[in-house]
Amino acid sequence: MRQLQILVAPSGFNNSLESDEVADCIEEGIRRVFPEKSAFIHKAPLYEGGNNFSRALLSFNDAKIHYFDVNSPFYYPTPAYLAFINGGSTAVVDVAAAIGPQFFVDCPDPTATTSYGIGELLVAALEAGCTKIIIDCGESAALDGGAGMLQALGARLIDANGKDIITIGGAPELARLVVINLNNIHPRLRKEICIEAVYGTRSVLCGHNGVAFDDHVLTRASLKQVEDLSLALEEFADVAGQILRVNVGNEPGSGISGGLGTGLMLLGAQFRSRRSAADEYFDFETLFDKPWDFVITGTRIFSSEISKANMPRKVVKLAQKHGVPAIVVAETIAEERTADIYKEGVSSFMTTYGGPAFPQGKTNELIKDAVQRAMRMVQIGISSSQDQIEPQVKGIESAITKLELD
Repeated sequence: MRQLQILVAPSGFNNSLESDEVADCIEEGIRRVFPEKSAFIHKAPLYEGGNNFSRALLSFNDAKIHYFDVNSPFYYPTPAYLAFINGGSTAVVDVAAAIGPQFFVDCPDPTATTSYGIGELLVAALEAGCTKIIIDCGESAALDGGAGMLQALGARLIDANGKDIITIGGAPELARLVVINLNNIHPRLRKEICIEAVYGTRSVLCGHNGVAFDDHVLTRASLKQVEDLSLALEEFADVAGQILRVNVGNEPGSGISGGLGTGLMLLGAQFRSRRSAADEYFDFETLFDKPWDFVITGTRIFSSEISKANMPRKVVKLAQKHGVPAIVVAETIAEERTADIYKEGVSSFMTTYGGPAFPQGKTNELIKDAVQRAMRMVQIGISSSQDQIEPQVKGIESAITKLELD
């Protein structure tokens, strides 16, 4: 029997699971029936505006991922990764994975942080020879305005006495800043290299809506620590503003990722929303350049209404256009008549509710069980056909049709 070719392209299940996590669950459900030698699976999780932009991007592009240690926001080694897509010409940096709010747990002083680790990732990307770096600016525990990142890239932060500031000291150190010297910045940053900062919200660095008054800080820092951080970031904004010739503290985007946006402005980064970036980087039409046996998509609620399950519906329509059977896995099918689902181009569907024997519990397990049930029906269809390519395909189509009765 030839190896099945399966495309897995689900959306998230609302607040339960992100799309890449749902794709992992679907893959495990398939593997319970079809081992690697029997089925090739390509995961292309759908991106619908959540915090999993970089993870979805890496899965979609079959990225090459390199793991190594960088400095955490509190300047101790921590595991991180740097990913490459487009044949290695584009690097992807996930801020939240490297220096995210997970580091706030049990921290003695949430204002004494550094973004140095992000700078280390950027140096690695530059040394690898990439010509573009996409930085997914998620939440960050480093609240230094990107000062540490700049230092890792070769910049000097100098006080009134001409001495270098060590930003790992946090706000008290940054408050002494007088000059940001970019003369010794990494040489490749002076050449044609594109840094793209992808954000969710264009927050600002300073003021009562700024970084120092973020909920993560207010719930962990003392009033004095908050005030010191606020003053330090205002000083940093003033010095950066002398270079950029804008009011940095109130510039939209300056406060993204704990103020990392300000440092990225100094590097000449281009800013764009995740939604805008997704429109460019997630071209689902190209997924169907390969002849798939079937596609599995998923969503919490599947509906024929345009406003609901929009991305999974797009996948189903594309599958229909290319003559590929489509299976939908959903918690709820929001149609009164099953026929309405099939009119959408769905070949078959499975709900994650399996009856009393499968009580409602962890969403991930329910998805795996639903997919496993679907794959057993596919297996029956294949087994009933002869071990030849054309009959096997007919067996797959027959099995998927049988799923309608499940």
